[in-house]
Amino acid sequence: MENSFYNLDYIISLGEKRVDLYLSAYQGILGRLTNIILIYSAMGIYLIPIIQDLIDGTKVVYSLLATFFLVMIVVSVIYTIRLLIPIRVAYLEISDRYSTDLRNQYEKRFLRPELSADQIKDAKKMIDDYLKASYIAELSEAQQINQRVFVGKSSFYYRALLWGLAAIVPYIACIGFHLSRKEDKVQKVHFVYEEKIVNCDKLVYV
Repeated sequence: MENSFYNLDYIISLGEKRVDLYLSAYQGILGRLTNIILIYSAMGIYLIPIIQDLIDGTKVVYSLLATFFLVMIVVSVIYTIRLLIPIRVAYLEISDRYSTDLRNQYEKRFLRPELSADQIKDAKKMIDDYLKASYIAELSEAQQINQRVFVGKSSFYYRALLWGLAAIVPYIACIGFHLSRKEDKVQKVHFVYEEKIVNCDKLVYV
């Protein structure tokens, strides 16, 4: 096939490839959704303890870190939800409209009984070009639809992923604070227990 934009068959072939290309790229984005899910799964381990520490009214620094973490996760989840919302995409379907209804309309318009054999041949060639041009217009619309879907959904994916990755920094800091706070509680309980033992030793029996 001649690679020329004067060749309608080449334009049709190119348009069909582009429609399938954007559709495959969009499906590939949905396939990479597991990356975001892994981030959420890892952060879900200490999510409840972090929220509990925040509710208990801890240090100001920790409150800020926990707030930043929760805000980042919420923003990431919002973009993930927008990514998962179904949207209309264009598929290449085999339609009889070009070989039946539309062709019959053009034949009634351009094929007349008084035409000679050469004129009929030229008219059929013109009808074929008109049909191809109509199909190219449909391909162009389908390509634009799939391109918008791919650009929009890829934007949601990368924003959800970036916000999720950015939340790792305050998340790790909150985990460190939570573990240190837990150790402080264990030490306080141990000190109280030792103090009770000492007090018991000081009892004098009469």
